[in-house]
Amino acid sequence: MTSYQYRKIYSASYGISLEDMKGYDVHHIDGNHENNRPENLKLLTPEEHAEIHQHEFVAWAKKGSELGNAAFIERLKMKGPTEKELAYRKILGKRAKKGIHNQPHSEETKKRISQNKIEWHKNHKHSLLGKTTYEIKDPNGQKHIVSEDATNWCKKRGINLSNLRYRTHTKGYTLLKFYESK
Repeated sequence: MTSYQYRKIYSASYGISLEDMKGYDVHHIDGNHENNRPENLKLLTPEEHAEIHQHEFVAWAKKGSELGNAAFIERLKMKGPTEKELAYRKILGKRAKKGIHNQPHSEETKKRISQNKIEWHKNHKHSLLGKTTYEIKDPNGQKHIVSEDATNWCKKRGINLSNLRYRTHTKGYTLLKFYESK
């Protein structure tokens, strides 16, 4: 089916001409763009449509959490984060820098937050620590398989593992894939 076939289906099913539908969006109620049954289609203004999808990533992430994040983790392993997830992460990063009340944190608060993070990490080990294997391509095109001490491997090369993991490339290094070791 062509990408806008659902508009024709909506038009024919509800007796609205394609011309009258200009400026409106056709929303797939169940989120499945392959399901073009008339009862699954809804005509909305672009603003209404944007409002529905505004929290789509958050809703998907919550659903992923309910499923034990298995599908989310599997997709991250195979494909990395989507553009939408990277954009959302940037928004969250900007919000975090501004602080809860849209004001920057004081230097004292920043120091206290940093100390709390360090203390927390001393007492809690990440569930994937030492269990994740990374396939990384360096700026010269050479592939490296890194598992046990990936953080120090990255530090020696002046890169941050988190940046590499969530942005998939940094300072010429490219994360090809990562997976949980058995």
